[in-house]
Amino acid sequence: IATFSLIFGGYKKKYREALARSMDISLEDIEREYFEARKYSPKLRISKHFTWYTGFFTPLMIRNTDIIWVYKHVETTTYTAYHIINYWKTKREYLYLVDRAGEEYGIKLHGDNIRVTMEHYFYDHKHIVNGYSEDIARQVKHNREQVVRMIDEKLKVRPVFVTPIVGTEVEEENTTISKGGSMFSLRQD
Repeated sequence: IATFSLIFGGYKKKYREALARSMDISLEDIEREYFEARKYSPKLRISKHFTWYTGFFTPLMIRNTDIIWVYKHVETTTYTAYHIINYWKTKREYLYLVDRAGEEYGIKLHGDNIRVTMEHYFYDHKHIVNGYSEDIARQVKHNREQVVRMIDEKLKVRPVFVTPIVGTEVEEENTTISKGGSMFSLRQD
């Protein structure tokens, strides 16, 4: 609710009006979308036009048309004693959203919530590149403007379809990108 109070709180009237003016959608429509949005976790909602994350320190409201890439990131930390004995591991799973400006937003989710959320983006927002690969990461990092132009051009001409490649696993040092889930590749029909 932190994002809701930040955006819709009565004491933020000027902020809300500026937000509504800049988004070519009325404030009432934004509020309606927030309450009608599908919940993927207690803190994550996705509607037709927006994605909301109400994390305490990182509230987020982003237009879905501004998201260019979503992927799963698993962070594993091993705790050791005397650099010899491993006595426990922690595992944190994140859904990362990358916007047109290159900003990355990490949303902490658990297991199946990430898969279901990525499927939502896959089926309902076909312009978003879905899944992780080193090639995609390199293109977004070094040629982001070109990636954004390509996505915009393909959306104008015909939709970009994303084909799932099931059961792909990619591992890096202390990181499992997709374990037993789906990776996705970009293709054009």
